[in-house]
Amino acid sequence: MASLDSLVSQHRPLVARLLRFAAIGLFNTLAYFCLASFLQSGLGIATYWTSYLAYFILVPASFIGHKRFTFKSDRRSSREFGRFIVVQMLNLGIIAASNLAAERFGGPSWATFAVISIAIPVANFIVFHWVFAARRGWPAP
Repeated sequence: MASLDSLVSQHRPLVARLLRFAAIGLFNTLAYFCLASFLQSGLGIATYWTSYLAYFILVPASFIGHKRFTFKSDRRSSREFGRFIVVQMLNLGIIAASNLAAERFGGPSWATFAVISIAIPVANFIVFHWVFAARRGWPAP
């Protein structure tokens, strides 16, 4: 039992960071859903465009949330924001590739959504350690 306690305490900062990451992700997901719904229903913008527009509008909020809350970074924002944008472009590539594969090979849409919903957060949690990295190693939790 002592080894389990040691293992838990050794990884406590990473688990705490993962929980903060999930909280920001949940907030952004809810904000995205509300904003996209408003753009489509309230303003009459086509669904296809509302998806991307809502995503882009929320990029700064996502960046600030992860910078300040998830990774507690006090480093230069411009460098981190540049890296964050690179990751967001890769995310859009994952979404586009998943949609293209679904159109080409068929299959249920929920499978595409599941791949996107799992692949992007897992990849982001890992890559955001680079985005918000200290000079050496991972940033302090």
